[in-house]
Amino acid sequence: MRQIKEEDQAAQLTEFCFHLCRDKTKTSYPLHKTRKEMEEELIKCAHSQTAAVMGFYRNEILIGVCTFYWIVQEGCLQTTSLLFDSYCKEGAGLLFDYWKKELQSAFYYGFQVENKYRCYECRV
Repeated sequence: MRQIKEEDQAAQLTEFCFHLCRDKTKTSYPLHKTRKEMEEELIKCAHSQTAAVMGFYRNEILIGVCTFYWIVQEGCLQTTSLLFDSYCKEGAGLLFDYWKKELQSAFYYGFQVENKYRCYECRV
C-alpha cells in the first residue's frame, strides 16, 4: 500500500478506478458516474492536506485504490471511493490498520448490496 501524491499518477489510475466503479461487486459508495468525475476526485485527493489516494499493489500490480478525506478536529474519516479488483480483505485490512495507527479516526463507508465479498468490515 502506498500513497499517491502526484497528479500524473492519480490521473493514470482513472481508467482502473472507473472500470471497477462500474462493477457493483467491486465498489463502494459514492459511485462516480463519469471518467472525468473519477479523475477529478483522484487529483483533488492527491493534492489535499486532508485527503489522500492510496494504491494497493500485489507483486507490483495494482489491485485496489481508495480515496478518502478526514476531519482531524472531529476524529472522523470518510471514503470517497474504495475499489478492489482482487485481494480486497487483505487490502482493506492494511487500510484499516493504517487509519487506526496514523489517523486515529473513526471511519465511514458504504458498499453496494451486490458486493457480496463484503470485505470492508470495520476494525477500529
